[in-house]
Amino acid sequence: MRTPLLIVFAVATLWSFAAAATADVSAGANPVSADHSERRPDPANVRTDHADVLTFIETRADAAEHGNAVLRRYASALRRDGRSQPSVELLQEVARPERFVLIESSETVEPGSDTRRSPNLEELSDVLTAPPDRRSHREFGDSAAANVAAPGKRATLYVITHVDIGPPDRPRGEAALRRWAVEARQSPGIRSFRIWQQTDRVNHFNIIAVWNARESFDAFAASPAAREFRQAVGSLLGSLYDERLYKLVE
Repeated sequence: MRTPLLIVFAVATLWSFAAAATADVSAGANPVSADHSERRPDPANVRTDHADVLTFIETRADAAEHGNAVLRRYASALRRDGRSQPSVELLQEVARPERFVLIESSETVEPGSDTRRSPNLEELSDVLTAPPDRRSHREFGDSAAANVAAPGKRATLYVITHVDIGPPDRPRGEAALRRWAVEARQSPGIRSFRIWQQTDRVNHFNIIAVWNARESFDAFAASPAAREFRQAVGSLLGSLYDERLYKLVE
C-alpha cells in the first residue's frame, strides 16, 4: 500500500507548487521584459494630450548634404501641420554630419494617432543606412523649469544624452537625474535642460540640453555636479552612456 500513498503525496505536492507559481504570475511578480527594459508605464503619469518625440535619422556619409535639404523641407511641412501645431527642431550631429535628429513636441495629439510611427521619408530611401528610429516620450521632472535661457541669446550647441537605467535601479537613477537637472539649470550658458522619459521603456531617458556655447558645455561637463552624476549612475546603467553633440539646422 505504500506505493499508491507515495503517488498521491507526490501529485498533491506538484499541485501546490503549480498553484503558487500561478498566483505569483497573476500578482505581477515579473514586470520586466526579456530585454531587461521596463515596458509598463504608469498610466497616471503619461499625458495622452501631449507628445514628445525624437527621431534619429542616419544617411550615408556622402549623402549628408542631400539629407540636410530633404529634412529641412520635412521639418517645415511638420510646422505647417495645423492639426497638432508641433514645435519642431532639426539637428545635425557635429562629429558625424550624416546623423540627424528631429525633435517634435506637440501640445495636442490627434485621437488615435500613433506617435511611434516612422516619418515618411521616401526621398531619402536610397541613402538611409537604417530605418528612422522614432521614440515617444513624456516629460520627466519639473517641465516648468526646463527653459532657463535669458532672451537675446542664440543657442549654438545641442547635447542629447541617452541614459538607460537597469529596471531594478530606476528609483536611484531617477533621483540622480533630478539632482543633475537642478545643477545643470543653474549652470552659466544653459538655455534649456529637458529630461524625456520613453513611454514604452520607462527606464530609458533622453536628456536634451541646449547651450549658448561649446565652452559653457565643456565647463559644466567637467564640473563636480556632472562628475557626481556620472559616478551615481555608472553602476546602474543597462547600456553605454551615449552623449552626442549637435548643431541646430532649423
